[in-house]
Amino acid sequence: MKLKNGGMLLLTAFIWGTAFVAQSVGMDYLGPFSFNGIRCLIGAVALLPCICFLNRMNKDTETDCSEKEKSGKDLITGGIACGVLLFTAGSLQQAGIQYTTAGKAGFITAFYIVIVPVLGIFLPFLLGSGSLHLRIRNDSFQRRLFDH
Repeated sequence: MKLKNGGMLLLTAFIWGTAFVAQSVGMDYLGPFSFNGIRCLIGAVALLPCICFLNRMNKDTETDCSEKEKSGKDLITGGIACGVLLFTAGSLQQAGIQYTTAGKAGFITAFYIVIVPVLGIFLPFLLGSGSLHLRIRNDSFQRRLFDH
């Protein structure tokens, strides 16, 4: 099992690393917005069969129409917001790849793994807003690690 897990991690790192090289080479032929637009379009087309398949599997005839309509509006609003933010971040990353190497861009991008949890812990304290709760749930067990 450990060998399989290690192999999957190695495959993930290989795919992720070669993607930065492909992005860098792609920037020789397209601008950052064109590259990202085509990339997002290919991703959307690839997800369409998955969406159709999941919709067929999850047909729920007992759900009230107004609940479906409300959840659909929330889903569309959230999807558009996430899509805009993801496109903006990806486009900025693509623009940055024009001015640096693929290795440096990959390192900076991977740095979010460290910086996001650190910001999540300390940012509420620095801003002085609300309380930060980290809840660990195990059946009925809950513990608040941080509360100010």
